[in-house]
Amino acid sequence: MTHPSFYGSVIGGEVTERLKVPDLKSGAPERASWVRIPPSPPNSAVSRILPDRDEFARLPRDLLLYGGTSLSYGLVGDPSVRTYSCEHGTIAFGEAWTPVGKRVIAASDPLCAPESLTRLLESFLRAHPKAAFFQVSRETADALAAFGYRKTHMGVETTIPLREWSPAGHKQQCFRSALNRAKREGHVIVEARCEEVGIERLKTLSAGWMLEKAQWKREISFFGRPAIYAHEPGVRKFFALRNGAPTAFVFFDPMFRLGQAFGYVAMTLRQHPAATPGLCDAVILHAALQFKAEGVEELQLGMSPFRPPRDPFATIGEPAWATMFVTANWTLLDGLFNHQGIAGHKRRWNGIEKPVYYAGTRNRSFFDFVAAARLTGLL
Repeated sequence: MTHPSFYGSVIGGEVTERLKVPDLKSGAPERASWVRIPPSPPNSAVSRILPDRDEFARLPRDLLLYGGTSLSYGLVGDPSVRTYSCEHGTIAFGEAWTPVGKRVIAASDPLCAPESLTRLLESFLRAHPKAAFFQVSRETADALAAFGYRKTHMGVETTIPLREWSPAGHKQQCFRSALNRAKREGHVIVEARCEEVGIERLKTLSAGWMLEKAQWKREISFFGRPAIYAHEPGVRKFFALRNGAPTAFVFFDPMFRLGQAFGYVAMTLRQHPAATPGLCDAVILHAALQFKAEGVEELQLGMSPFRPPRDPFATIGEPAWATMFVTANWTLLDGLFNHQGIAGHKRRWNGIEKPVYYAGTRNRSFFDFVAAARLTGLL
């Protein structure tokens, strides 16, 4: 099958893009569609960089067709993450040792067509019996029930539906204020390549940010990913600059559906420790407004781990030990990781909260979570 390709040009002073998408039934490319992108400000030191021609051809086919979750892009592109692929699709997973042996941890929904989900899970579980699944949708968790798995609510993912979304309203006043304050303080927010901004400058900023996060020994991986300062196909990178120096940045991973990037997830956020709090919010709001103008469908803010569902009765019937473990993480570890503060902050964006689940087999939840923590780098 032909991979999608990007083509770019300039029409009437505005940058445009079009994406050729293969027709999944006939194999013929569909008619290309154009998306207008506002030009960079005249006084901007850097400009919007279009993807290289055919750069998406380097991405795996299953990612392009079915990589619509917040973790899809980062997992497939992480060399430390293994993938299981067959004719039905692809599953990303990791392996970690625990005091009771090695555990296999699959993350996010499988990359496959909905009608192939059960067959892909069956094939994967033959190769990796009793593997645990983290941050999966209800559809995947329900499909795993046929194999003896039980699901446990483990958090929510926040999605901003950009076509209907507006930054107006009292709850989002803090984000508008952050953007206005950034402008008053002389910050300019731009989209660019890292080499234009200065890779060493960005690494220095990131190192300073890490020092402020005393709980982190290293960059989070698996359920997150470290900052990549090289060019990455489809990843959008926005920077706040003051007097030409970076003060914050946010990298947005693409989410794909049938060959098109329909949305982005705010995956990597960094802010200079001396900068005014809220600068990353200003960068996200700037990017959200740009994505909305381009016709992008969704902006994902990622998972709020261990956040309880809005419906207090939603977890009735879920495994007691796994539910107690999730609740303990939400309450007892909040002082270390600020789960509740981050989740409350995300809720201000007026997004849609979608529950995600852990799915495991009987009497394995504790060490499944231990293995997941080791893969993430927290243990």
